Amino acid sequence: MMGSGGFDSFQLLSEGVILPQWVALLFTGSIFAGIACAYRSHGLSGVAVVSTQVMAIMGVQLSTKLVLQNGFAYPTCIASLHFLCVWLSAWVVERRSATVAKDKLLGLAQDASLRDNAAWYFKRILPIAVLQTLNVVLNTSSLMYIGAGFNAIIGILCPVLTALVSATLGAHITSLAWVGIVTAIAGDAIISVEGLKSIARSGEPLSLALFGMSLGVGALFARSIRSVLMDCQMNKYEADEACPRLQPSQLVALASPAVFVLGFVLTLAVEGWRPYLALLSLDASTALLLTFSTACAIYLSFMGMVLIKMLGAAAAQIAGKLNILVTVALSSAFLHERLSLGFVVGAATVLAGAAIFESAKVSSAMHHGLQFSKGACKAAPRRKMGSAVSALGNLSTAIVLVGTDVVVSLLRAISLGLVDVIDRLCSSGKNTSRNKVAWHPQRYSNSPVYISETSVLGDLDVDKTMAQSKFPIPPEKLVARAKEILASEFGTAAGSDSGSLAEDFQFVAPIIGPLGKEEFMKAFGSFKLKDAVPDLADNSWFQVDPLEPNRVWFFARATGTHTGTLNFGRPIPATNKRIEAPPQAQSMLFNEQGQCYTLTVGYCMDKRIGNTDGLGGVFGILKAVGHGLPFPEGQRLYTPSLRFEAFERIAKFAEACGLGPNAQNARQSPK
Repeated sequence: MMGSGGFDSFQLLSEGVILPQWVALLFTGSIFAGIACAYRSHGLSGVAVVSTQVMAIMGVQLSTKLVLQNGFAYPTCIASLHFLCVWLSAWVVERRSATVAKDKLLGLAQDASLRDNAAWYFKRILPIAVLQTLNVVLNTSSLMYIGAGFNAIIGILCPVLTALVSATLGAHITSLAWVGIVTAIAGDAIISVEGLKSIARSGEPLSLALFGMSLGVGALFARSIRSVLMDCQMNKYEADEACPRLQPSQLVALASPAVFVLGFVLTLAVEGWRPYLALLSLDASTALLLTFSTACAIYLSFMGMVLIKMLGAAAAQIAGKLNILVTVALSSAFLHERLSLGFVVGAATVLAGAAIFESAKVSSAMHHGLQFSKGACKAAPRRKMGSAVSALGNLSTAIVLVGTDVVVSLLRAISLGLVDVIDRLCSSGKNTSRNKVAWHPQRYSNSPVYISETSVLGDLDVDKTMAQSKFPIPPEKLVARAKEILASEFGTAAGSDSGSLAEDFQFVAPIIGPLGKEEFMKAFGSFKLKDAVPDLADNSWFQVDPLEPNRVWFFARATGTHTGTLNFGRPIPATNKRIEAPPQAQSMLFNEQGQCYTLTVGYCMDKRIGNTDGLGGVFGILKAVGHGLPFPEGQRLYTPSLRFEAFERIAKFAEACGLGPNAQNARQSPK
C-alpha cells in the first residue's frame, strides 16, 4: 500500500508544481549550452543566430502574455503593432542596404510590366503575408485562453507538420519517420488532455480552453506552411528556377506591408479603434513590456528568415522548438503556470517522436546521397515549390467554393420553395424551367440488325434495319420533306404553308422548349434571320435514323455574316461580325401525313469549334455577334457549378497528396 507521503507526492505531480526560479534559470542555461554544442559546426555566427532566435521566440510569447495579463487584452492590436514596426524596420534596412540595385525594387523586375510584377507578388509573396498574419494573430489570441507554456508545447509538432506539408507535395516519408509522426501526435494528444484537465481544475470554462487550443493549432498550421513557402523564395529549387532568390531582409520588406495591412484591417474588424485609444493610457510597465515584445518580434522576423535560409524550412523549425522547454520552465517559475506530470510525459513523447522523425530523415538523406553542408544534414532541395503553391491554392479555393456553395444552395432552396408556393396559389409557371410540358414519346422504332453478331462495336446493318420500318414514308422522301421545311423557314417565310408543322408540334432545344406551334412560329418569324444574315448557310448533311425511321437527322456547321438588323426582343443593328457555329445535331420527327411534329436544334457536338462558346441555334448567333443573353446559359455551353469546381480542386489537392488514380499511375510509371 502506498504511504501518505507517496500519495501526496503523486497527487502533487498529477496536479502540477510551480518550479523555483533558480531551477528554471539553471535549466534555461543548460538548454543554451546544448544549442552551442549542437550547432557549433555553423560557427559562432550560426550559434548566435539559433540562440537569439530561441530567445526572441520566448521573449515574444512571455512578454505578450504579461501584456495581456496586465489588462491590455487586445491580441490582434498587439500583432498589428508588431507588423507595423517590422515594416518600418524592413524599409529602413532596405534603404540603407547596398545590395539592392538602384534600378529595381527588391525582387520586382523593372523591365517587367506592372501586371507581371503584381502577378508575381500575388503568387509568391501574398500567400506568405497571409499565413504570417494568421500565424501571429492566432498565436497571440490563443494566449488569452491558454498559458504560454501550454501554447509552446502545442508548437512542438511544428517541425513534423512542416515535413508533412512537404510530404503532401511529393516528398518521401519512410516507415520509421511515420513511427515518429504517430508518436509525436500521441504525445500532443496527452498534452491536450492534460491541459484541459488543468484548466478544469482551475475552474475556467473548457469551451474557452478548447477555443484557445484551436487557435494555437491554427497558428501551427499557418507557421508550417509559411516556412515552406519562405524556404522556396530564399533557396534554390530545381523545379522553380524562374523565381528570383531573395535575401532575408528583402523577403521581410516585400511581405511586411501586406502583413501590416491585413493585420490592421483584422484589428479594426475584430477589436475596432478601442485598443489604439487604450495605448495612450498604458502604465509604464505595460508599455515597456509591449516595447520589448515588439523589439523581439522585429528581431524574430529578420532572424527567422536568416535561420530558414541557413538551415532550410524543416531544420529551422527543429531549431526553433528548442525554446519550448525553456518557455515551459520560465512560465512555471515567473507566470505561476503549473507543470504537471502529464505535461512532462506528453512533452517527452512529442520530443521523442520528433527525434525519431529526424533520425529517419538523416538516415534517408544519407541513403540517397543527398548533400551535406557545414556538418548539418541539408537535403538538396528538389521539392516542386510551384506545386506547393498550387496544392495549397487548390485546397484553400475548394474551401471557399464549398462554403459559398452551401450559402448559395440554401438561398436557392428557400427561393425555389417560395416560387413553388406562389405557383400553386396562382397557377403560374406553366412550361417554365421547372414545370416543363411533357414532350412527345417515341412513335416508331426498329430493332437493330448488326453486320456481324460478333461485332464488338455493334455496327448496324442500316439497310436490313430500315427494312423493318412500318413508317409509310420512305427515307428519300422524308429527307426531301425535311429540306422543304427548312427552305420555308418552318412555314414563316412569305408565301409558305404553315401546314408543314403538325398541330401538336413541339420545338425542343437544349434550354428552350418544348414550345407549341403557334408560340414557335411567332418567335422564329420575328427573328428575320435571312434579313439579318443574308449569307447564312447551314452547311448541313442529312440521314434518316435507322432505329427511329420517322426521324431525319441533319448535322449543321452554320456560317454567315451579320449585315442586317436582327430582331430578338429589340432590334440589333448590323455588326458585320462573322458567325461560325459549332457542329450541331438537329432533327425533325414526322407523322404519317409528312408533317413535322417535333423539331430539335442547337445540340452542340464540339464546343471548341466556332466563335459561339459552344452555343447553338439563336443563342449561338447572338453570342457570335456580341449580344449574348444576360444569364449563364446564354453565355457559353457549360458554366460549371461552384460545387463541381470545389470537387475538381479537392481532386487536384488529393493528387498532390499522392491519392487518386492519377497519383497511382504516376507512382507506377517507369522512371
